Amino acid sequence: MNHSSFKKGTRIRVKLTNNTVFIDHFEDKKSGTVFLREKGILKTKNIKSLSIYKK
Repeated sequence: MNHSSFKKGTRIRVKLTNNTVFIDHFEDKKSGTVFLREKGILKTKNIKSLSIYKK
C-alpha cells in the first residue's frame, strides 16, 4: 500500500490482499496500521488498495 491521506470520517473502499472488498469509514493511520470505524484495526501489509468511495 502506498502513501494515502484521508480526513477522519471519509468513506473509503478497501481491497485486501486476499481480494476481499468492503466500504468503511476512515478513522486514523499510524505506523503500519489503519483504524476503521466498523472493521477496527488493519495492518497495511494486508491492504492492497485504499480509495475514496463515491456513490
